Amino acid sequence: MPDALQVQECGADAIYISTHGGRQLDSAPASIAVLPLIRQALGPDYPLLIDSGVRNGEDIVKALVCGANMVMLGRPVLYALAADGARGLDALFSGLAYDVSAAMAQLGARNISDLTPAMIVKNNHALLD
Repeated sequence: MPDALQVQECGADAIYISTHGGRQLDSAPASIAVLPLIRQALGPDYPLLIDSGVRNGEDIVKALVCGANMVMLGRPVLYALAADGARGLDALFSGLAYDVSAAMAQLGARNISDLTPAMIVKNNHALLD
């Protein structure tokens, strides 16, 4: 991950991992697929933010397990807001909280800090199935 190392060496406070424009680059790797590699290259303490393809609470947990410090939501928030305003956002966030809780329970994690890469990452590749 030479690009990530270069960004870190230039003094950036964090890296935002995204595939904006990915629809035009079909062969570009998914953000979640490169996240563990970037985390490994930069070490455990460098802040990483991710978006792209996050649609539910399980996606949030996967991103956290793979090394993200923060998971950004784009389309789900816009869709919920457009569909039902503040009530739509409330419903979205309630659903996401439930999904995150259920995914963590299935992994045996009581807290976000209990999530470890060993839970869903093998050989530096995210297990997305």
